[in-house]
Amino acid sequence: MKRTQRINETDLIVGRRIRLRRLERHVSQTQLANALGLTFQQVQKYEKGVNRISAGRLEVVARFLEVPIAFFFAPVEAEKRESPTTLHHLQDRRSVRLLQAFAKIKDKKMQAALVRVAELMANPR
Repeated sequence: MKRTQRINETDLIVGRRIRLRRLERHVSQTQLANALGLTFQQVQKYEKGVNRISAGRLEVVARFLEVPIAFFFAPVEAEKRESPTTLHHLQDRRSVRLLQAFAKIKDKKMQAALVRVAELMANPR
């Protein structure tokens, strides 16, 4: 009897978290693939949740991306409650760059001004 593996929501979230951390570290899929001894296509499959990632390989990913393994699991319940739109944007390279730049702004008034500009651009009247 052939057993088929099904990807569940946790597998998808772990994949998203891999992608998020990879983008935060400015690491390409090819660089991560080389560190794992894989092709970049396999990394894509992990990130999209098409293929499950084994515990051993996840440990290597965590070490390479400089996070504890718990990073990939700790927020799973909270992330399940997030809207799909929010999760999608956390995977986008430009969104990650914007968040990183925003976090570097120390002046709270400047942060608020930037948020207001973004809101105006998103909802032109």
